[in-house]
Amino acid sequence: MGTATQVKDEALVERLQEIARDLRVTDIEMLTKAGSGHPGGTLSAADMVAALYFHKLRLKPDQPDWPDRDRFVLSKGHCIPIVYAALAKRGFFDEQQLWTLRKFGSPLQGHPDRIRCPGIEAATGSLGQGLSMAVGMAIAAQLDHQPWRVYCMVGDGESQAGQLWEAAMLGWTSTRWPRSGGTSAGTSARSTGTTSPRSWTRSTRRRTSTIAARRSSRTR
Repeated sequence: MGTATQVKDEALVERLQEIARDLRVTDIEMLTKAGSGHPGGTLSAADMVAALYFHKLRLKPDQPDWPDRDRFVLSKGHCIPIVYAALAKRGFFDEQQLWTLRKFGSPLQGHPDRIRCPGIEAATGSLGQGLSMAVGMAIAAQLDHQPWRVYCMVGDGESQAGQLWEAAMLGWTSTRWPRSGGTSAGTSARSTGTTSPRSWTRSTRRRTSTIAARRSSRTR
């Protein structure tokens, strides 16, 4: 790594660390005014949220629905206040709105509301479901040949949910789907050695049936 690149990277890290500190302060002030919340989960997410919203994500705060924007899904929806702080700092809405957190009628509720709050991509909070939404978005981008990326943050507790692991399996499998157009999925799969969505579904059903049968035989 060249000296110039190293200095640039160190400056970036320092800038993001400062932003993360500001987000943490704002987060605690919000939760204190609201009188409730989840400070542990929000504070631990500050560094990643800072890196995403102030370095990685391609966004247009004045156009929240910009078609080519990157998407971020916070699967552990109860930790949304730290994201609200980042959205306000990026200019999605006035920072004064942050002090309405969890208040009746506020768009900033304890779990994200994608209809009322600009910059929110998914209404999450039912733990274990966020990754499924993110994988669906990513597959849609892949099938439509769109350049935007999808990021998802999950919590440690919800990692025990079966749905999350099923979403991870689907996400891994979708990377093997054929990307070229003009041919049927079956033909493309045979010619490229990949697995089409339809054949993957059939094989998954067979594996699921086999596992269920084994479990049933053990419980008799």
